[in-house]
Amino acid sequence: MSTLRWIVALLALPLFAPAAIACPMSVPTDVILTPAGTSVYEDGGVILGVSFAWGSTPVALVASAEGADAIERTPVAGAITIARPPAGATAIQLHDRSGKLVRTIAVVKAPKPIPPPVVASVTSSLAANAPPPPPMGISGSTFMLELKDAAPADAYGLVIYRQTGRDIAPYDVLPVERDQKVFTFTTGGKACVAGARMPIVQGARLELAWLDRGGRISASSKPVTVAAAKPAANRQ
Repeated sequence: MSTLRWIVALLALPLFAPAAIACPMSVPTDVILTPAGTSVYEDGGVILGVSFAWGSTPVALVASAEGADAIERTPVAGAITIARPPAGATAIQLHDRSGKLVRTIAVVKAPKPIPPPVVASVTSSLAANAPPPPPMGISGSTFMLELKDAAPADAYGLVIYRQTGRDIAPYDVLPVERDQKVFTFTTGGKACVAGARMPIVQGARLELAWLDRGGRISASSKPVTVAAAKPAANRQ
């Protein structure tokens, strides 16, 4: 299981707790998502995420490089950020708050960007006019997205942007398996963790982009509208 998929699964665990159970206290821990042994691109950066655990000590990482004592993180979506190298940097170092070196990641010249994903279909089981969930609850739904082509070999995550008014805002990053074409997730339960995934309703307008292993985000897809999911008996 990839680290990103593990974080997604961890975030989902408290969502299925019974409504009567209070949310436990959780603490954030920084996680390096760039795969071990992978270099990052000069126009990309180190992929970082945040996991939440109970009863543990928070772990915060600081990214630095030649000529920069600290590198700011650029938000992508959800808990995913990118630590981008300054111009001319050949490596990024990640230290914990005590100054201990956790990992050094090389910075290399970027290859040709990945083309944007092309959507074949996208559906949700949740209608836009569905009754609201109870306090601290999340509406149950199933979301399914199918692409026309399999995920490129260099793809690490699939970034989803959702239209909010006239703006397109980051929604989440879905983990990508080799040659994956179909992406699906469910929502529901209690919203115990900051950043817990909210449902995407029918009629929502989305755009998609690839996050590659070197920390770059591709151009966005054409906007697509989420359709109603077909009843199970009618699916081909």
